Amino acid sequence: LIKISYKEPSDNQELKNYDNQLEEIKELIHDNELDDAIIKIEAIYSENKNNHVLLKEYLKLLINSKKDYKKAAQFLEKYIDLKPEDTDFIYFASVCLTKIKKYRKAAELVERAYLRNPDEIKYILQLAKNYIYIKNYTDADRLLDRVLTLDPENKRALKLKGSL
Repeated sequence: LIKISYKEPSDNQELKNYDNQLEEIKELIHDNELDDAIIKIEAIYSENKNNHVLLKEYLKLLINSKKDYKKAAQFLEKYIDLKPEDTDFIYFASVCLTKIKKYRKAAELVERAYLRNPDEIKYILQLAKNYIYIKNYTDADRLLDRVLTLDPENKRALKLKGSL
């Protein structure tokens, strides 16, 4: 038997199509012309809604540069649907959702990251913090104990533990 399949383009191939435009956007960001950068990337993204590379760049612009967590939250799920294996971005999305007080959704997302990498301290702390916000103190305490087992001097864990 022979299997014939379509080879998906790599992230680099997808980005090459937009290199010049993304460079212009980065220059706009560097020059602190954030509104112009958003207009430009929204125009590119509107023509390529299934391009996870563009969507990720758009989300980074909204979150890192504009601090527009609410608008970013509208697109986070779309990106994760397109790129479910991006564990670091799942964590990043959870942080964003925590900032707009969507604690249950933030906990659900970071739980996925934690299950994939249970020794990653930043995932454990993010999950514990959201558990505290949703009043799941037992699991938060258990997670903070885990962090302190991995890193007995972790200041964030000690501070969160003190708040329980």
